[in-house]
Amino acid sequence: GNADLLAEEALTAPQRQCVEAIQRGAGRAGQYLQALRTVNRAERDTGTLRPMNAADFLRQRKELAEMLCGPKKIQFVLKNTLPGDTVFPAQADALARAVENLLENAVRFTPPGGTVTLSCRAEQGRVVFVVEDTGPGFSPEALQKAGQELYTGDTARTGEHWGLGLSVAARVARDHGGGLTLANRPRGGALVRLWVRAA
Repeated sequence: GNADLLAEEALTAPQRQCVEAIQRGAGRAGQYLQALRTVNRAERDTGTLRPMNAADFLRQRKELAEMLCGPKKIQFVLKNTLPGDTVFPAQADALARAVENLLENAVRFTPPGGTVTLSCRAEQGRVVFVVEDTGPGFSPEALQKAGQELYTGDTARTGEHWGLGLSVAARVARDHGGGLTLANRPRGGALVRLWVRAA
């Protein structure tokens, strides 16, 4: 707040640069704090697994994805091969946050005119969610380290983020007896695969 007040004063060019640097740092600190709150909330939210209808879950994620994609003129595609009556055990809020984190990341790094795809299928006693995008994909280092909390070193996918979206998703997947893996698509773009137990 003091930096904002100072910015309203008549400053020399070097002074204004210093004040703007303070404002940017304060903004990053606020984002960092919010990111840590996200992790703590994810830890609290994972509780008893209850039967959840897959079709309802996917319909809600589709609505969010289309809302995210619209302003950037990104096409969203949902591919669901699960039977319509599929039910599986889940902590609904935590799993929703995990899949939404993957979708938000995909939209963030997909250029206008690109495509984000959410696929869902049954596979060897699992329910598998796959999020693909047509962005720059992951760097080799990110394929090894992304998913670690506060990892932000991926130069291929730059931006204001704190490496928490993937780590939260990975933790939620493990709490559901599953896991999360990262890959790059052969034709370009990122691919994140999250799976949970089907029963």
